[in-house]
Amino acid sequence: MNNIERLKEEHGVDFIEEFVINDDEHFTFYFDFQASPRRFYITSRKQSFFKGLSGDSFTFEDIIPYIIKDNKLAEVEGKMTFIEDIKKKVDRLTKESYIFLPINDEGTDYWLTVGFYVHTYEDDMPKIVFSRVNRVQTTTPDEIRYYQLAHQDPATKLFTRETLRKHILMQENFNGSWGLYIDIDGFKSINDTHGHKVGDMFLAQLAQVFINDWEKDVIYYRLGGDEFFVRVNNHTKDEVELRAKRLVSTIEQIEIEGFPIDVSASIGIVHIDGNARGYDEILDDSDKAMYQAKESKSERYQFYQD
Repeated sequence: MNNIERLKEEHGVDFIEEFVINDDEHFTFYFDFQASPRRFYITSRKQSFFKGLSGDSFTFEDIIPYIIKDNKLAEVEGKMTFIEDIKKKVDRLTKESYIFLPINDEGTDYWLTVGFYVHTYEDDMPKIVFSRVNRVQTTTPDEIRYYQLAHQDPATKLFTRETLRKHILMQENFNGSWGLYIDIDGFKSINDTHGHKVGDMFLAQLAQVFINDWEKDVIYYRLGGDEFFVRVNNHTKDEVELRAKRLVSTIEQIEIEGFPIDVSASIGIVHIDGNARGYDEILDDSDKAMYQAKESKSERYQFYQD
């Protein structure tokens, strides 16, 4: 029994009458959304990718070796969670959904635009889902480039304020999660004394330090101007305090073209709890703590206190 016959026999779907997955030049398949684990049944595979897939069906784990984790979309949504995010997008399918899938097959990079079309519902949940690779590109799709521009600050290459909002809204694991709101003390004097070009060089240099010092569970954002935000996971309060001290020290040691810059930083720290705070409250509370640090004579950082 081939997969088209299986679709009709097991699920009562007459494949020939389904215009959405005609037997064309695309890579097409269907699956039972409610099955666990899910198995994807190929109905047409006339494209040249996924050559290593043998047989007429596959699982998600079968295509993981093909997926490119270091890509423009992952730069925004997170390289460490990119695979899991794809799974979640499939888990949240609507009547008609699309995902972008970057793959490498035998040395060639492709961007696949994969469409999902819910054919049958059972107990108000998707049941039989058709899927088709609608578009194949060897360059990054315009949609991804525009998406990246919206979520990545062009001057520093750090994430934007809007990306921070997106990440907090999408966050599921709040274990040891903290936010650090950073304001550069003395930045205005850089522009006044040395000009805006040197000020821009300082911000770019600081951002490069953040990028070079990348760690798991630590994400940097530029909120705008000379304000930055650091979101961390799996940190104790003592570890967050140590990180704040290191950030102040790092900022104070930055040099431009071999010359020291007389700046420091004030940092407001807030605990991120998905049940207690949303994006706006996290930013407001950490901003208040940052101003408390700015007014303090002894510490360059402060934890937010209700």
